[in-house]
Amino acid sequence: MRLNPPCLPEMLESLGTDFKNQMMRAKEEETDILEKSIADVWEEEEDFSRISFAKVVFKNCHFMNCLFERTSFLDVIFLNCDFSNSNFTDAYFHRCRIIGGKWMGVNLHHSVLKHTEITDGNFKLSNLDSCRFDHVSICETSMEHGNITACKMKDIQVLRTDFTLASFFKTPLRGIDFTECTIDRITVSEELSELKGVIINPYQAVELAKLLGVIIK
Repeated sequence: MRLNPPCLPEMLESLGTDFKNQMMRAKEEETDILEKSIADVWEEEEDFSRISFAKVVFKNCHFMNCLFERTSFLDVIFLNCDFSNSNFTDAYFHRCRIIGGKWMGVNLHHSVLKHTEITDGNFKLSNLDSCRFDHVSICETSMEHGNITACKMKDIQVLRTDFTLASFFKTPLRGIDFTECTIDRITVSEELSELKGVIINPYQAVELAKLLGVIIK
């Protein structure tokens, strides 16, 4: 799959230790956080909603139970960050890379992900309800118990990713190749309409046959 990578300058200015105050100033003045390196920040239960980040690298940051509603990320890289239980409702990700880190229980409801790559991440128990995926690659990532419902999918690649017990209710999976992934005990509608045109291997076909009440010996 061809993804447009993040476009970053060779040198980024360090945001320093005054992260929270600079975020509040950006919100008040409605200015972007532009061409910054943000490293080793630790915040809990803070509101960073409606901030725009462009050409930014987050590295080894921890944002626990923080609010990022309607936040925009353009040309952003996340390296080994922890956003567990944070709220990204209506967020926008374009030309982003998420490498490693923990996003357990993150709420991405109604968010947009375009030309975004997720590698070696932990998205267990995440809420991706009503998201729009456009040119997204998910590789070697845990999506167990994820809520991937009522999503719109376009040009999606999934490789060696665990979707055990994930819900795809009302998310059409036509054309998506799950043959290298784990899709045990996923949830779909009674009509199984989500699975029309999905690409799976023989072992997965046996597993999905259980949704029909079929026992294959």
